[in-house]
Amino acid sequence: MPDTDLVGLRKQAVNLVADCFSESSFAPLPEEDIPECGTLQFDPNVAAWKGKIDCEGEWQEVIIALKSTFPDTIPRVYLINPPKLIPHITENRHNHICAINESEVFINYEKPVRIVLDTLQAASRVISSGLKDRNIEEFDTEFQAYWRQGANQRWLSLLSPGGNPRQVWVLHFKPEIGNVSCLAAESKEVGKKWIEQSGRQLEGVPRNALYLPLSQPIRPPFPETNSEVNRALRSLDGNEPLYLYQFLESNNKKDTHVICSFAVKEYHTFCGWIHTRPKSSGKRPLCQGFRDHKIPGKVQLTSCFGSRKIIRATVDRVDADRLQARVGNNQASFLSVKRVLVAGCGSVGSKVALNLALSGVTSLTLVDNELLSTENVARHICPMGMVGTKKVDCVAQIIEKHMPHVEIERHHQDLYEIIAKEPGILAQHDLVISATGNRNLNLRLNEVHTTTSNDFSVLYAWTEVFGYASHAILIVPGNGGCLHCMLGRDYDFKHRVIMLSGSDVLMQEAGCGSTFLPYGAIDADMAACIASRLALSHLLGEVTRSSRWVYLGDLDTAKAQNMPISAQYQDGGSNRLIKYSLHSSLDCNVCHQ
Repeated sequence: MPDTDLVGLRKQAVNLVADCFSESSFAPLPEEDIPECGTLQFDPNVAAWKGKIDCEGEWQEVIIALKSTFPDTIPRVYLINPPKLIPHITENRHNHICAINESEVFINYEKPVRIVLDTLQAASRVISSGLKDRNIEEFDTEFQAYWRQGANQRWLSLLSPGGNPRQVWVLHFKPEIGNVSCLAAESKEVGKKWIEQSGRQLEGVPRNALYLPLSQPIRPPFPETNSEVNRALRSLDGNEPLYLYQFLESNNKKDTHVICSFAVKEYHTFCGWIHTRPKSSGKRPLCQGFRDHKIPGKVQLTSCFGSRKIIRATVDRVDADRLQARVGNNQASFLSVKRVLVAGCGSVGSKVALNLALSGVTSLTLVDNELLSTENVARHICPMGMVGTKKVDCVAQIIEKHMPHVEIERHHQDLYEIIAKEPGILAQHDLVISATGNRNLNLRLNEVHTTTSNDFSVLYAWTEVFGYASHAILIVPGNGGCLHCMLGRDYDFKHRVIMLSGSDVLMQEAGCGSTFLPYGAIDADMAACIASRLALSHLLGEVTRSSRWVYLGDLDTAKAQNMPISAQYQDGGSNRLIKYSLHSSLDCNVCHQ
């Protein structure tokens, strides 16, 4: 590999830009005048020039600054003395223009001057659009960036956007989550549970807050005082904010928390603030003519406390709908009403449960009677520090800390026991997933499920030796075959890929009962992914009949190791998913009895 002096190449690029600007009206800035030269922890500016650019006939003075990583990154541009507030200008960063990105500037590090000229052209377009009010609506799409500039606090929110103005709750917790220690929730109970499941502790007493769904976005300049809040809210629809008046009058607290939201395109964005009250001396009323606890809300905002500054807060949504929307899942509300039981919290089952929670399923039941052991950790979602804990409990803790809104029911018992003593538990779910890898248990579950009247479906998931294949089999009652339909005369699964019996693939350490099936963490991941995808496809109504999915792993390696591969997969290739519909077999003594 040839030696590359990246530092030297970057210095050379800066010098080329300097030579170009030496023949223009742009003047170099001394180091002390370079914006964000020593204030940014990552990639500070190392060189800058000041000059004017043509913004559709209006010449605006700007600074263009090269980062320490130039020409591998785009320069920064700052607008000097903007004539008015325009979108994409960050005031508390020397009026940095934040909308210039790689979609507008092609980065060819071999042509640093071209990068600079393209960046100035992009800056001209942003400034021109702002000065001529062509992009005024982009204040809304960039709302959080502007609101954050004057915010002193940051909150989390579980609130469902929209609906009517209503009383909600704010709860403080410790330790912080990403420098945040305040949560807004619809009820105290919901907030407390979320805090507990995220591994935090409630701090202080939950307090009332007001949620205001707004019909229109708030735009800069943002309110800074009580009276400015009153004017801003009135300007949205011409009406007085009566709910805020009433809440302020009834609250009588020193601090009043307000959370509001509005729609921007198909999403809702949130913000918040705190109205503060001066401390009562007990001798003189806070507002002449009113008792301290009887001051009308409108009077508080417009006169006696009108000039009092509010405390602005950014509000980050952590509700399930928003988290799923961020990953492109628009079916979260549909999945949130589904109940799924996962039996077997081992390497595959634990990952299936976590995948479903991450994908929008909010009601899970976990079934397993085993403890997490040291040999489980290498391919399990739970760490070494949880060894000795019931698998159900440690898996539930991992999921709850990751997605605190998920409801998890725990059963520290064998699936056999539930089938024998409490079969009604299964019927309470839309889908039962068996990731036990226990053939006899799976066949018993299939017999009970198929021969009795049930509305729920069952999915069986397992992996073969060394992860050479993974199977996910969905049984939909009354719509296709069952698990017994896929048994051969030897009672083995006739669609297996590696044609070895259980005694041939199991390994054993020096100890009684220490047999195990060898496969790695990635193999468990693949098996869980296949099972999770089929489960979600069924829950969303995309797969409605019994189906069999098989993932073929590295069969080339299997062939090289002389593994006996089933004839039906000899030409199937490696690393691919095959989907089959599962038809009922006339020879099946379960679904055709």
